[in-house]
Amino acid sequence: MPNQRYKIYKIENNLTACWTTPEAMQAWFDWIVKTKWWKERSKIKHVKVIFPVVGKMSGAVKEAPHLARIEFGVFSLCQQTACHELAHVLAWPGDDTTPEEDHGPKFVAMYLQVVKRFMSAAEAKLLQKEFDEKGVIYTGGGI
Repeated sequence: MPNQRYKIYKIENNLTACWTTPEAMQAWFDWIVKTKWWKERSKIKHVKVIFPVVGKMSGAVKEAPHLARIEFGVFSLCQQTACHELAHVLAWPGDDTTPEEDHGPKFVAMYLQVVKRFMSAAEAKLLQKEFDEKGVIYTGGGI
């Protein structure tokens, strides 16, 4: 699975981006964590938006058992990045993993589900097609 993380990043750059404000992103996250879909998959009850984060990539951080923080880089406050980071929150493999392990097959499968549920089925199908073409590995049969 070498370089799977970079394959994912490259594919994301070619997809639709819906830019927003930090306040709108926070409101979206607040809504997402209250959905039945989310509650069935996570114990996280609040996802805090941090924007902008300068000098590093966007990322998800588990602050407490029921609290996560998603930090957005200055040019990444969009739905695609949000779905990517939410998938990390849902598929956290552990605290001592490498960035490559964090982008493994379980993460990719969850990413597809998050995009389908909170963006659109069409966007998820496009993302899965790109993953298949570029050899990105995911668990299950996809979406």
